[in-house]
Amino acid sequence: MIVIAIVRSYLHEHAIGEPSSIGPFLSTLFVKYDPAAAALATHAAYFDAGGHPGDQDSVFMCGLVSSAAKWIKFDAAWIAALQSEGLTERFHMTRFVNGSHGYGAWKGDDDKRATTAERLLKIIKRHVHKCLVNGVYTADFRRVELEYDFQAAHLTPYALCGVESMSGVERWRIRNRLDAKLMFVFERGDADQASLSKRLAVLEGPIAYDRPSVDPNLDGPFGFTPFQACDLIAWVHVRTTRAIIRKESPRLLEVMNAYFRQIPHRSSFHNLRSLRNYCEVPQHRISKRI
Repeated sequence: MIVIAIVRSYLHEHAIGEPSSIGPFLSTLFVKYDPAAAALATHAAYFDAGGHPGDQDSVFMCGLVSSAAKWIKFDAAWIAALQSEGLTERFHMTRFVNGSHGYGAWKGDDDKRATTAERLLKIIKRHVHKCLVNGVYTADFRRVELEYDFQAAHLTPYALCGVESMSGVERWRIRNRLDAKLMFVFERGDADQASLSKRLAVLEGPIAYDRPSVDPNLDGPFGFTPFQACDLIAWVHVRTTRAIIRKESPRLLEVMNAYFRQIPHRSSFHNLRSLRNYCEVPQHRISKRI
């Protein structure tokens, strides 16, 4: 069984800028992977992070939201694409790029990698309603952390990007007047993942729920396919940020970014100035160091 957290009032309040009328709402659901079987949810948003604050220039969270029916079609299309490429297990972005661990056919072949990436991004475009990507420069995060008490607020790059991405999904729901219950599903295993639930507790008050995450290796050799799509997009953003900092222009990144821009999306990125502005918002409950 899989624990899926549905997040309550803060996301709604953060999205529209006023208190929520629905009141405390956080709960847990136990459902099987088949989203259509989850009678309490008509839509699902899947999230995965890319980058690590310890050794990467940035951290990004990618969230993909769609209807239960579309996720089922996405799953079938994604697996069919992997199988047609000769793959027999879940898609690994790093292995794919490096041409290692079963991805030798792609090693050193930019044209083949670009063709496969285009195919997968087109599947995302066809089956996903909205893509929400949020990131932060890790160097700027560490600098602002010297000015504000991030530890007390349980604010980490992962927690910041996670809450912002979830809020983006809620804004999308409100903007589209979608009267639906959303499942927010996170891949288990990302660094600092525990900080997300603690950060939500700071924003929402005492809460009781299990980890808002699932094991990516469940559901057979191809695993949870939506997480693989999130991982692909998060990887593109992390590597693009690194390329900008180092003034590089890898061809594969240029191709993938061109295809990504065709997907309905909203991307945001925190730098030094926006982080300080974020910390000054009272609702974010972040104290300045004395």
